[in-house]
Amino acid sequence: MKRISDIAPEVLRSVRRGCVIPAQPLALDENRRFLPRFQRALCRYYMDAGAGGIAVGVHSTQFAIRDPRIGLFEPVLAETSRFIDEWSRRRNRRVLKVAGICGRTEQALYEAKFASANGYDAGLLSLAAFAEDSENAMLEHIRTVAGILPVIGFYLQPAVGGRVLPYSFWRAFAEIDNVLAVKMAPFNRYQTLDVVRAVAESGRDNWSLRSLISLSTFMVTVSSKRYCSPHSKSKGTITKTTFSPSFSFSFIQSVSLSSIMGCRTRSSAFMTCMSLKAFLAIALTAWAVNSSFRYPYS
Repeated sequence: MKRISDIAPEVLRSVRRGCVIPAQPLALDENRRFLPRFQRALCRYYMDAGAGGIAVGVHSTQFAIRDPRIGLFEPVLAETSRFIDEWSRRRNRRVLKVAGICGRTEQALYEAKFASANGYDAGLLSLAAFAEDSENAMLEHIRTVAGILPVIGFYLQPAVGGRVLPYSFWRAFAEIDNVLAVKMAPFNRYQTLDVVRAVAESGRDNWSLRSLISLSTFMVTVSSKRYCSPHSKSKGTITKTTFSPSFSFSFIQSVSLSSIMGCRTRSSAFMTCMSLKAFLAIALTAWAVNSSFRYPYS
């Protein structure tokens, strides 16, 4: 079992202080074949741009990599982890490695064990497969996966195809051992407040709240964070990713609970500045990987 305490102290401090964690896209050629060389280039750009972590096997990497006919889940996660470790050694700076975890419990356990064995620090746990299940069933699923590696929850609200999860659910979630954080797409401020209140009242002071950030829309929520829904991807097939300055990546900014609770009146100008810093960092990636990958990535 991998625990939160196993994460490198400097990485944990960065996450709790607040950092950008890009959701990494999938590098493919025109025939949709995996390109490890370009995937490595993406890792280098994100880390050189100052990202505090990288999330792999999530929506931007495309869920279809799990399809046995495509068979890219294991190669992509293993290679990307190796790339991150290699560049971390060269730059003498470690980042949080997050693996996407999906499906019912059997599949999620396999993915969690694979991620843990390949050096990932935490798993971003999708509950989409439990859309019709009870809250207790979802919580038991989370506890089971958290027995393998630290879990980052994900609140997919109804506005983007999810379901309402009330305060009581998040209050129980916050009490699960080995839960590191919760990622929110806060389209509904009141549903978002349920999560913030549940975490605050749990009494845990080592949490991070996370919210989905967009490069195209800056919106203020009660928790003073930016968000946007990523453009939808075709389900069941791998689509080709085109890199350009006008791209539509989504990524995560971690914000400490203490910062949220202590800064309810922060100005939108300050938060816009923070979002613009994140925008510039990731825009550098889009510019760099556009066209023919001119940056030396070997």
